[in-house]
Amino acid sequence: MSNQTHICEVRAVRSGDQMISYYEIVKTVASRSAVRVMNLQAKKFPDRKFAIIPVDFYNQRRDDFDPMVQTTNMLNPGSVVMIRASQKGGCCDPGTERYHSM
Repeated sequence: MSNQTHICEVRAVRSGDQMISYYEIVKTVASRSAVRVMNLQAKKFPDRKFAIIPVDFYNQRRDDFDPMVQTTNMLNPGSVVMIRASQKGGCCDPGTERYHSM
């Protein structure tokens, strides 16, 4: 059993015609200091939602915390590609120009 905890921010992305919620890892800290770190994050960003999730539990239930979502390939708009919600819009998303320029 791990002594580590993820501090996650609750976010949402569009997948097809749905909005999908996911948990993006902000920091990984020792379990004993997780509440203090999360409270600091909440004070720093009062308009955002945060959660504390044990690392082992996050790894076991990854599909619940970071589900697969649809995106389209920018160079072939007819093809649908499934990626993790946390990768949508980033350099791992084939629907972005950044992906094709890497």
